[in-house]
Amino acid sequence: MTAGQSNSASFGQDKTVPENDTVSAWDPDTGKWVFATDPQVSWSGSFVGTGGSPWPTLGDYLTEKYGVPIGFISAGWGSSVVADFLPDSNKMYFTRLSIPLKEFGEKGIKAVLWHQGESDAIAQTSAETYKERLLSVINSSREEAGYTIPWVIAKAAFHPQSTKEAEDIIVSAQTAACNSVNIFEGPTTEDLGSEFRSSSDHVHFNRAGLIEHGTRWGKVLENVIYHGTTEVYIGSVDTEFLSDSINISFTVNNTTDKDKSYKIYLALYENGKLADIEAETAENIEPDGYYEVNNSLM
Repeated sequence: MTAGQSNSASFGQDKTVPENDTVSAWDPDTGKWVFATDPQVSWSGSFVGTGGSPWPTLGDYLTEKYGVPIGFISAGWGSSVVADFLPDSNKMYFTRLSIPLKEFGEKGIKAVLWHQGESDAIAQTSAETYKERLLSVINSSREEAGYTIPWVIAKAAFHPQSTKEAEDIIVSAQTAACNSVNIFEGPTTEDLGSEFRSSSDHVHFNRAGLIEHGTRWGKVLENVIYHGTTEVYIGSVDTEFLSDSINISFTVNNTTDKDKSYKIYLALYENGKLADIEAETAENIEPDGYYEVNNSLM
């Protein structure tokens, strides 16, 4: 699910189209999946654009790398501040998040991709306030979902009407929010200058910017969501915290070669960043199996 403000919600200067017909978008009005050409389909009555987005590029990146269909649910709202998505602030904004989470059920959505911050930089929201509000939105979404759905937070605050100081404050808050469980640092768009921006408003992305933006999302998601693997896919995961160890139970879903076997690795994250990958077993595991790993707390 994609969320945030205009740069997540089809306000790009140029429309883009996926090269792969396995990249889809969910139409909330019909409940059906459609081809994810820009502009991304969204709810009637939402403030979304009629232009381009980074999501077709990201969809192509992931489906070409992993060989699986990719589907997007667009929950962005143009010009929004983070407070707009609080459940007690504006029901319509939060509903855009909560409806799909309930519709697709427990672990039915891979992650929320958040690109927002420009309006808060203009409003000069403090770092503490932004972080508090964003974590509240995340926690509320997880209550609706019934599971700890991962969030990936882009570093995004640039706007011609704000100041560099205000933008840096928002980016610091976005980074600080990634110190919690299953909240990861996303790509930065702060360094995408005029050659990547619309020639008319200088804030939304042109075609080059959309492609670069989507590609950056893909490189981040390789590590934080897909764990760098190209062939093995983790299914349902259950984590039990014991007194001195963590017990992780999971299924392995292999969509490629059934004749291959694999080893188990544990990806370790620190402050939302991939810190290390440890080999958990020297034994080979079989595709489509159910496994348990016990790892001592460090």
